[in-house]
Amino acid sequence: MGHWITHYGGRFTSPKIYAKQRGKQIAGYPWRELLVLPMVTLVPGDWIISHWAFWPVFSWQGHQFAILVLPLILGLRFTVFRQAPQQVYHALGRRLIWLALAAIIGIGWSYWRPQDAVWGIIILLVGYVAVLWQAKRYDARQPFWYSQVDDGVRVLAIRPRTPAVKLDLEPGDIILECNHQPVVSETSFYEALLANPAYCHLRVRNMAGELKMTETAIYSGAPHEIGIVLFRDQEG
Repeated sequence: MGHWITHYGGRFTSPKIYAKQRGKQIAGYPWRELLVLPMVTLVPGDWIISHWAFWPVFSWQGHQFAILVLPLILGLRFTVFRQAPQQVYHALGRRLIWLALAAIIGIGWSYWRPQDAVWGIIILLVGYVAVLWQAKRYDARQPFWYSQVDDGVRVLAIRPRTPAVKLDLEPGDIILECNHQPVVSETSFYEALLANPAYCHLRVRNMAGELKMTETAIYSGAPHEIGIVLFRDQEG
């Protein structure tokens, strides 16, 4: 699970809009994924081969084990509100890898002291819960929110394999101008793009408050495919 989360967590997490106090909207990045892996299990005894003689058998120290392949389901439900999602999942995945290494050491220890195996499993489960709790608590303590702004429009995500990848943008950046026109909403952003539908020039303020300029060519006649996910305009 640690390897899976480290390499795939946060690659592109679709933001979801949540209502905050005083009518303000914020964005969160939920990641709810399931992974099914084949798990090889050795079943002691001869019950399986007594019913199915063709079943593969593994012998070790005079004992027979039937080889059984079962689906191993891994899953994670986690929502990031105040950090870069990919950084969060990389850190979370690394902690789970360290926990897995501790589990391997525990397996070796239980070989010599089988009576400690139950305690080892309990410690690993507590460690797993503690890793998730620490990640959620750290995210909750950060001062930043992916919130709406009045002077521009907030970038929530960059879609892969789109022109936006070439722009020097990160989730959390605020687009102030597009094609030298001020923008204050998603609608005004695309209206500014239509002024030059084959090119995009942006004036941006990043999360550190620094201003930067960035530009790229876009799909001619299809500015809506630029690949920048923004806060949608409020209805009504």
